Amino acid sequence: MKQYQCPRFHLYNAPEGHLGGCPVCAAQDAELARTRGLWSPDALATAVGDAAARTLDPPAGRPAPEGRMDGRTVGRRDALGAVVDPVVGWLVCVAGADKGRDWRLVGGLNAVGRGDAMPVRLSDPAVSRERHALISFDPRSARFLLAPGEGRALVYCNAQEVLVPVPLHAHDRIELGASTLVFVPLVGPDFGWDA
Repeated sequence: MKQYQCPRFHLYNAPEGHLGGCPVCAAQDAELARTRGLWSPDALATAVGDAAARTLDPPAGRPAPEGRMDGRTVGRRDALGAVVDPVVGWLVCVAGADKGRDWRLVGGLNAVGRGDAMPVRLSDPAVSRERHALISFDPRSARFLLAPGEGRALVYCNAQEVLVPVPLHAHDRIELGASTLVFVPLVGPDFGWDA
């Protein structure tokens, strides 16, 4: 057996004179082919290898890949067909364990916590693992809200405790655990993704 290294730097063992290619890359490429745009007929037919797949239509009620529908912000698709939610704002950590980091906010609910599944994931041990706070963006009203999470821990906005949803404005300071985050909106009266 001889050890080979592929152009993607994967190491693998194969018999002398092996011409089959990297098994790790082959597995990754197969997985990637399965995740291409589910309702993109060409991508689906390529991934499935079935000409009948070209006749599939997206399910009824599924939003178009681009634009808005019913006042909702609808994500665009990247080159692989995955939906990309447009950024509507950011949170920037100015104090705490994640000082200097930033997180993208998208339309709808953005949960803040310490757990792996949280869109805004802090490494502050004083932050609840799941949903310490919620930040929402409503595209119909172009309004951001900060709400307390489901745990016992408190959330503060500009040094005031948040017990019910409160509006968020540019450069508001959100305190949770030992961390302070600054809110930076992108969408508002001067800019929107529907333009």
